[in-house]
Amino acid sequence: MRKPIVFMFSGQGSQYYQMGRELLLEDPAFRHWMLTLNEVYKELSGDSILHQLYGNERKKSEAFDQLKLTHPAIFMVEFSLARILMERGVVPDYVLGSSLGEFTACAVAGVISYEDALACIMKQAEIVGYSCREGGMLAILQSKDLYEQEPVLYQKSELAAINASSHFVVSGLKDSLVEIESYLKARESLYQRLSVRFAFHSSFIDPAEKAFTAFLKTLTVHRHPQINLVSCLTGGPIHEMKADFFWAVAREKINFPKALDYLSQACGGGYTLMDLGPSGTLANFAKSDLATARQADIITLMSPYQNSFKQLRKSIDMVLAANV
Repeated sequence: MRKPIVFMFSGQGSQYYQMGRELLLEDPAFRHWMLTLNEVYKELSGDSILHQLYGNERKKSEAFDQLKLTHPAIFMVEFSLARILMERGVVPDYVLGSSLGEFTACAVAGVISYEDALACIMKQAEIVGYSCREGGMLAILQSKDLYEQEPVLYQKSELAAINASSHFVVSGLKDSLVEIESYLKARESLYQRLSVRFAFHSSFIDPAEKAFTAFLKTLTVHRHPQINLVSCLTGGPIHEMKADFFWAVAREKINFPKALDYLSQACGGGYTLMDLGPSGTLANFAKSDLATARQADIITLMSPYQNSFKQLRKSIDMVLAANV
């Protein structure tokens, strides 16, 4: 019996220089899609993402946090990976986006074209860059109850995402995040600053709303997804799409466990979760969810620590064999 397949797409914080390099060099189909998307980017900006992303001087460990580069780079890698999977017979029954990954999910589901998705992502980066104060996002490896209990957290930041039972993210301005980091360090709590210069999923990006929502009105948005679309914004399915959704996914809180709960109910006894994000972060969150881990085969396609080309071939063979 065929298991339902879910493609998952992550957002900001999952990126790094050289992501997908092995695929670019060794997989002609991936290279085709990256070059195609790069041409769209060039037409809109006059620059090349591929040069910025894969320049020999760039190291994986180097900070990669310029929105005008990271936004389109994440989308390009995820969308290209989705296209080659589908071309080789691994077709999703559901697509799930988290934060910026919602744009990839919508493009794969046919809600918007990949050209419009890329233009939308670039415009968001531009508007946020000139209208919002710089800040950041901090991942905290604790229950979200900590946020509600500690004044330094709920007074100095906003809850941006719930990713797992012991993983949440806060957004805030620079000085506030430094203060929070000092507090967490003193109590020996684990945390990580994400590679993001702005406080997404919080009121700190509200100055971008007017200009961005005005741009969204110029997009062609198809109301009904061609593939079942699940959102971490609503924690459930999107049956009818509206343009303002693309502002909400940047502004409102993420709830990944709620989306997993929906998939668990919708897919029944067994299904396959495939993380198409650059770092496999959503797969890690899914593995930490006991109910999901029991029901789903969870596959990481990319990570900074493995050869993505070899992992891709292995994963395709495994999924196709399981669904004969």
